[in-house]
Amino acid sequence: MIKKKELKKILKMLALKTFHEWSDDTNYQILELLEKELTIDKIADEIGLSRGPTEKRINNLERVGLLTRDRGKGKVFATEVNEKFEEFIEEITNIMVEEAPKHLEQYLINRYSK
Repeated sequence: MIKKKELKKILKMLALKTFHEWSDDTNYQILELLEKELTIDKIADEIGLSRGPTEKRINNLERVGLLTRDRGKGKVFATEVNEKFEEFIEEITNIMVEEAPKHLEQYLINRYSK
């Protein structure tokens, strides 16, 4: 049986790997396309890559839980994990919008008060 501390460490590493995969520009394009029901070939066409590199990216995204596939139909779908990541990024963005003026003001004070 895996200890809770070990499990937490493993899941933290998975979360960081998920952030890494999610933040890649091409992977993000793939994930944005999943609002529609698409096949790997259609995704490859949309992002301008051949099937092989697209499938490799989809495998990596699937491995970290951001998407799933219906292998029988060749369809790719976003998961709840992906939806939660989108919500999380939206929350962070909103906080940054609120905080940015404070940081900008401090930056300008520091920069020009010397």
